[in-house]
Amino acid sequence: MNKRALRDDIETIDRLFPRPQVNNAPLAKAKNFWLIVEEYEDGEGVVLLNTITNHEGKIPYDNIREFRNPEMLILRAQVILGKDGEFNFEPFIDAPDDDMPGDTVEILPERVSHAEVALAQCTPEQRRGIREILIREKMSNLEMRSFCYDAGIPDGYKFFLNVNGPTSFLDKDGDGHEYRMWIKPGFVPILSKLLLDSQRPSPPAQSS
Repeated sequence: MNKRALRDDIETIDRLFPRPQVNNAPLAKAKNFWLIVEEYEDGEGVVLLNTITNHEGKIPYDNIREFRNPEMLILRAQVILGKDGEFNFEPFIDAPDDDMPGDTVEILPERVSHAEVALAQCTPEQRRGIREILIREKMSNLEMRSFCYDAGIPDGYKFFLNVNGPTSFLDKDGDGHEYRMWIKPGFVPILSKLLLDSQRPSPPAQSS
């Protein structure tokens, strides 16, 4: 788990996966938004606060499987919420490493169609920039400008505007020249398949 990346997102809102349980049922998606308040005990873990339900609790870093930008905290534990702000969690003992929560991303056929059409409107250079964001997960505007310069992509300082206008693929935070950009979660699996999986070499043919 990348502690440094999570520390950079203190005081931001994230979703928890698997979704916390309330009365033996998953917390409603509309309420699954948690503020990362702070680190505790010299970096042992983080304090989370749900400002909708008023539940607050501590999650050790050892029980965080992955922090995926943007706004997704995947745990190696099941959070259980009770009355009066009660917050408990039960660590997974034998959970497989590839057991990803099923409700992290919803792939809609209409979104796939939109992505294919929008991607076709991008220049090859812009597609290289989108691919680079997928690989890095999040890039600052200055990082993107540097990448565009090295890759020969024109107007790198306008990359977010030029790409997001016709595609709606990107999101960002910050102001002026000091912002970070990323692929919206709903487009990540689609663009990964279109831009990353398609670039992987085919396995060699086996002789009969």
